[in-house]
Amino acid sequence: MKILINHEMLFNCMDIEYIKENYRFETLTDEHDLSNFKCASDDLDDFLKSDALT
Repeated sequence: MKILINHEMLFNCMDIEYIKENYRFETLTDEHDLSNFKCASDDLDDFLKSDALT
């Protein structure tokens, strides 16, 4: 699957107001279930599952 991003979409994603209005950020806590998290980086997977909540 390919995802096409035009210049306007890219600019909006970098705009702090756009980010504030369209995304929610929260600190990871024990309430977050990371057991099914998987991304392209094994190091990031390991860090989130083993160290991020300690």
